[in-house]
Amino acid sequence: MLELRCSGHLGRVGEFMEMAADAGLVCFGMTNTHGGGVLVAPHGGCDRRLSANPIVGGAPRNDDAAMIMDMSTCKVAEGKIKVARNKGESLAPGLFVNGQGEPSTDPEEYYANPPGAILPMSGHKGFALSLFCEVFAGALTGAGCSKSGVSRVANGFMAFLLDPAAFCGTDFYTTEIEALGRFIKSSRLMTGFDEILLPGEPEAREQSRRADTGIRIDDTTWQKICTIATQKNVAIPVFSIPK
Repeated sequence: MLELRCSGHLGRVGEFMEMAADAGLVCFGMTNTHGGGVLVAPHGGCDRRLSANPIVGGAPRNDDAAMIMDMSTCKVAEGKIKVARNKGESLAPGLFVNGQGEPSTDPEEYYANPPGAILPMSGHKGFALSLFCEVFAGALTGAGCSKSGVSRVANGFMAFLLDPAAFCGTDFYTTEIEALGRFIKSSRLMTGFDEILLPGEPEAREQSRRADTGIRIDDTTWQKICTIATQKNVAIPVFSIPK
């Protein structure tokens, strides 16, 4: 078991799961923000009471890339709301409510006074998962749970790392995981789908695609980066944009 508190932003926590899976370990982790950084409403509420509280997992596979799960317990990352705001675009309905507790698609309403709140994923199910992130990553690590009056946003993190050899045996684990993947992918496809992808496969493909194209950043965000770089005397790189 690994626990962490008083950390800066952990970033993409799924990378830790990839590292563990590369070492042959099955892993599961939960994150909170030390009681600060609340963005998400509880199920049935409309005020910010929880953080995005990601949950992550990794499962090694013998001849294929590991299964990797990395997802917040809310319907949308705040970063996507910021990007939509910078671009002057609306968001899909059902992701957040405004300060009056009404459904909204306007990013400006999320940042209004009073502010809006992101909704938990899958209603009461995502809400329950988020609460248990607080239990494990907040309370048990000593980081602290979501509450009012906390000004510092930091990450609490707890992960469980399990060696299949100490449980079922490596051979049994490998056989079962490989059979599971084949069984899942053998399902008939719904209309509009070309194949069934296991957790982590869409991200791996996108990472490979972006190795050549890079990541597009909206003008507002790029200007903010350039302003901060100039203030810190950091040279601003010049990029050629792929057509």
